[in-house]
Amino acid sequence: MRSFYKRNGLESRKKACKAQSEIATALLHLHCGESDLADRLNDCSLLSLCKLEACPVCLLHFRRGLMNEAMNNDLRCGGWSLAVVIPESHLYRRDELYKADLPKLIRSVNKCIERSGLGDVMVIGGIDVSFNTFSNNEIGWQLEVQLLINRPCSDELRAQVRSAFRLARNAQRPVVVLPVKPGSDN
Repeated sequence: MRSFYKRNGLESRKKACKAQSEIATALLHLHCGESDLADRLNDCSLLSLCKLEACPVCLLHFRRGLMNEAMNNDLRCGGWSLAVVIPESHLYRRDELYKADLPKLIRSVNKCIERSGLGDVMVIGGIDVSFNTFSNNEIGWQLEVQLLINRPCSDELRAQVRSAFRLARNAQRPVVVLPVKPGSDN
């Protein structure tokens, strides 16, 4: 019988550890045997996670925790919506991405959600960073907020999301709200 995690598409711990080892080995080869990142990956274990985004073991641990939390809260029920928001003042030139203050953006997003009437709804969010071009001309690094909202997609939800944020004026579509269909990669 397959484990709960395998049935839901997560890799095994053994596979994550193998991938972690391969990444650390490749980093050591690239940097002639000296790499702080490789050392941190090699030191990572379940008792002492390195918490690096590049670490397959830490990512597996995070995804399993998220899945367990979802099952504990029975988040399979109800409709889910995906909201993509491009907030104002988060476009950076090629050499200025270091000026992005992610903790400040996260606090701002949390405050917007609380004030919007979505504070009582389960919202899972992330920030996407992409380099935009238009007609082969550089525009710059754009930060966008992606939210999974445990509420069916509706015109009311679209209006709530739109009114919750100060939106980028230069974006073609600063807000998109779509339904999440079961089994989709939305």
